[in-house]
Amino acid sequence: MDIADASARLRSAVIESCRAFATRHDRLAIEVSGGLDSAIVLGAIASAPNAPEITCVHFHVEHSGGDERDHARAVAERWGVRLVEVGAKASDFRFEDALQEEQPLEPVIFGLDPLVEGASLGVGHAVDATAILTGQGGDAVFLNSPSPWTAVDRARAQRLATFASRVPLETALRAGTTIWHIYRLLLTDMVRSRREAPAYLPGGHLTRFALEARLRTEHPWLEHLAALPPGRRDQLRAIANCQHFNSPTARGAFAPLIHPLLSQPVTETCLTIPTWMLAHGTINRALARQTFADWLPAGLRLHGLPPVRSEEFEGPPPIVANIVRVDHPRGRNWCS
Repeated sequence: MDIADASARLRSAVIESCRAFATRHDRLAIEVSGGLDSAIVLGAIASAPNAPEITCVHFHVEHSGGDERDHARAVAERWGVRLVEVGAKASDFRFEDALQEEQPLEPVIFGLDPLVEGASLGVGHAVDATAILTGQGGDAVFLNSPSPWTAVDRARAQRLATFASRVPLETALRAGTTIWHIYRLLLTDMVRSRREAPAYLPGGHLTRFALEARLRTEHPWLEHLAALPPGRRDQLRAIANCQHFNSPTARGAFAPLIHPLLSQPVTETCLTIPTWMLAHGTINRALARQTFADWLPAGLRLHGLPPVRSEEFEGPPPIVANIVRVDHPRGRNWCS
């Protein structure tokens, strides 16, 4: 499989899945975050010959790092669909609002923000949407990961040719590390290939407390991963984690809440594409950006990872420090 073949497979799977969900409905509300994944879902449906009526909803907060309204507007304008923007500030959030809703039997971590739930639900009611679609899961299936292990995956398949390619340099730039670190990982894996993921992979940024808790609650999909290369293990863990998007929500009670990128055809297609193809180059989700470039505004075609603002970092609150190691680059980036 080469890049062109992988791109063709990915495009076909996404288009067929998104349109299959959409054809059952006359009016859709699509949550557009301003990021890549929801833009792809919108493009797949809006580009259909007989697209349903589409209203996009974008939720934004009054924070410079979380304002992607310009991207959301550009995506909606690209397809000539209506965009409803709903804003909020930190003072609007009240924990007691989340406790007033009916509590599900199982623990959930998706749909707990009453502001986001209310924004999407309100737009859905206003336009009489028969379904609500999101781009959730795109980070996992398209492999939005700065992990250096994708280079190891390629070296296991192509051996020494990896050392002479641009993969080590591109992986280092994407992972925020040095090329020498990547070379060390490649050589170590060739000499002593790890068949079982060590405790620090993929959660090297987690504290021992968080690691032990994670190992006690392993998802059934994650059993028997020893034969897989480490980059693919990372991806499978991310996909398994995405199943929490299927938790009960107020939106889902109003209308079907659909995550097309987590459909079986899309997930299986992405798992057949080598990780180093999904994550080639120096920007995140490179294959997806390349595959759907004709659907994306210029800002999203080249939109990469935000820089780590080390000079602004003052440390996380205690509840976060109990889970995330701030002395680890990924943990520091997450906390900042």
